[in-house]
Amino acid sequence: MVAALLESEGSRRRSGERSAGVAEVERDAPDAVLLDLMMPGGPDGLATLEQLKRVAPDLPVVLMSG
Repeated sequence: MVAALLESEGSRRRSGERSAGVAEVERDAPDAVLLDLMMPGGPDGLATLEQLKRVAPDLPVVLMSG
């Protein structure tokens, strides 16, 4: 639902493997990241947040959970 609202306003959505997401942040320099706290099958949102903050310390990150 959040993705559909943001896309209707012109935002691009990327999803997928967390390590690829961190690499995309390094490569594409997005304006912000929406991150789920509970992500099955790998590092949780807090671990991913730590990785993101190492590569892009000033990047706004919104951490959400269902």
